[in-house]
Amino acid sequence: MFIAWLLEQSDRPDRVGRFAKLIEADINNACLSRRSRATDIPKHFLAKHPRSYAVTLAELSCSFKEYAELTENYKGL
Repeated sequence: MFIAWLLEQSDRPDRVGRFAKLIEADINNACLSRRSRATDIPKHFLAKHPRSYAVTLAELSCSFKEYAELTENYKGL
């Protein structure tokens, strides 16, 4: 569910939007699976894109924090 939410954020001009575009490009290049979980992203970047691993981890953290907060706010609706 995180990947689906993240891909919907690709038009945003902020940090989350930039990360969404990065993940979308990786999916479109058949490098990362659309079925990946948030926990798969760091493993993937460490294995396939080690130079951008640290930046990716920071962007993932920021994005997932927002996703988790939204999920918690809408829990039970």
